[in-house]
Amino acid sequence: METANREVLAVTRALEGACSDVFSFAVVCTGGMQALADTLLQEILLLSLERGWFSENLQGRYSHEEHRTALFREVWLAASERQSAPAIGIDVPIGHEQMAFYQLPRLARAVLYLRTKRKLSYEMIGSIVGIAAGAARTEVEKSRAILLGRAPKEFSEEAF
Repeated sequence: METANREVLAVTRALEGACSDVFSFAVVCTGGMQALADTLLQEILLLSLERGWFSENLQGRYSHEEHRTALFREVWLAASERQSAPAIGIDVPIGHEQMAFYQLPRLARAVLYLRTKRKLSYEMIGSIVGIAAGAARTEVEKSRAILLGRAPKEFSEEAF
């Protein structure tokens, strides 16, 4: 019984670590809609358990690190299927400091977040969102320029 409790506790800690790592990305992908991000993340964490994406790391603790890219990719795909519009005025208040960020298309938000907040390589970003590393770099640079007011917005409606 005690061994089973330790195992459950270890898995719970691993899920908490994955959740804290991936939740913000889910919010970014859903346009700031935290309730939708929460639902997506719950589904994906269950999927990750089914697929065995948690393994023991060097410290002997369960972790998602080995399958981190796959976890981010699943969040990206699940959010893309839902086609949610940015939640400006709902979860992202009008005038909020991140309002301009959430007005960017989903791809621009995702690559910019993964590069600036998660410090991922362009190769890893590309594999998560399904584009080439060079395209990921270009998208990050273009998004930064738009947010800094150095470039005009050149996005089509399909990008949202």
